Amino acid sequence: MKIISYQLYNDEILVFCPTTVGGIFHECLTMGVKFVLYMEPQETEKKVLMDETSSTQTHRSRMPPPKRSNKALIVGIVVIVLLIVGVVIFLLLRGRSSDQSSELGKEKGGTSKASPTPTPSLYQLVTIEISEQQASLSAIENDIKELESVFKYQPVKFSDVLTPTPPQTPEWEVQKKEIVRARAELEIVRRIATLNKLIPKINSTKKTSSLQKSVLIDEVNAHTNYLTSLKQTVEKENSFSGLVALANVITSDSYKSYQVLVPKVSIVVISDKINVLNDSFSNVSNKLIQKTEKLRSAKKDVVSVQKTLAHLLFLMGDAGNKAELAFVRVFPLVSQDYPKNRSVLTDAKSKLQKARQNLKQAVVDEQKLVSSLSAIESGKSSQFNLFQLFTP
Repeated sequence: MKIISYQLYNDEILVFCPTTVGGIFHECLTMGVKFVLYMEPQETEKKVLMDETSSTQTHRSRMPPPKRSNKALIVGIVVIVLLIVGVVIFLLLRGRSSDQSSELGKEKGGTSKASPTPTPSLYQLVTIEISEQQASLSAIENDIKELESVFKYQPVKFSDVLTPTPPQTPEWEVQKKEIVRARAELEIVRRIATLNKLIPKINSTKKTSSLQKSVLIDEVNAHTNYLTSLKQTVEKENSFSGLVALANVITSDSYKSYQVLVPKVSIVVISDKINVLNDSFSNVSNKLIQKTEKLRSAKKDVVSVQKTLAHLLFLMGDAGNKAELAFVRVFPLVSQDYPKNRSVLTDAKSKLQKARQNLKQAVVDEQKLVSSLSAIESGKSSQFNLFQLFTP
């Protein structure tokens, strides 16, 4: 007998088995367990399968629902963490490699290539040149102040000791001799110090020819040597009369040479600086003229700009002429003609002062031109000029 299924019913186990006859309950006792057998007639296989399916579904419905697994979530988190760690390591290695490459480039004598800087505009370049011109003008102004102090130079006075004053005591005779010696040495040392400063200034000139430099340097060295020799004579002289004679030399012949040579060299140096600076003004003015012509060709109103340019060119030309004339007039001066040639020196100084004032005003014109041209080109002050339609 084949058992199909079993069920618990009223504390009894019902066992189902197929039979050809009608189903009958049979009670049996096996191993102390009471079984009630229910014999049901054998039906079609479809019914059996339906019973099996229903019993299986009943069994599954009583089973607890399966727990969801977090394995996939954990795996995803681990993968994300590994990706983040990998990116961080990559960035660190890349930064180290770039640092090492830059250091290697520096060791080879080159520097790491920086990002290209934008090319400055014309107005920016001109503004830089104008700043340099202002610095040069300040240096020229200081040189002119020193030149004025040379014209105001006064030698040491000996009159108070050379003129006899009663009573003449032996102590006073000794004292006035030492006073004359000390004052003579002081005057000579002061002049030598001033002359020594002229040599570097002569060598720094750019427009002065080599021959002209050589002539000036020879004159300075000759007078310096003369003063050095004169100082040694003063140190050795013991008589009062001899010191008086040397004092007269210092206040006459030596003074004449000094009063011609020092302002002469100073004027030559300042004139050279003005001529060099004038080249910078010419360079800037040429750039501004080209920009003006370009805007004029584009039918822009540049009438006021052209007037300012004309004034700028006049100032530059006049400054250059005055500086050149001052140079030419003082270069051949000699001490033997002093004080007759003092007027030539003072006139040359006045010309240099006017030349500096012209260039100072020229800087103002340049700044005005930069501002005007920039505004016209950007369209802030551009006005269409009807008359320029008929100009070539």
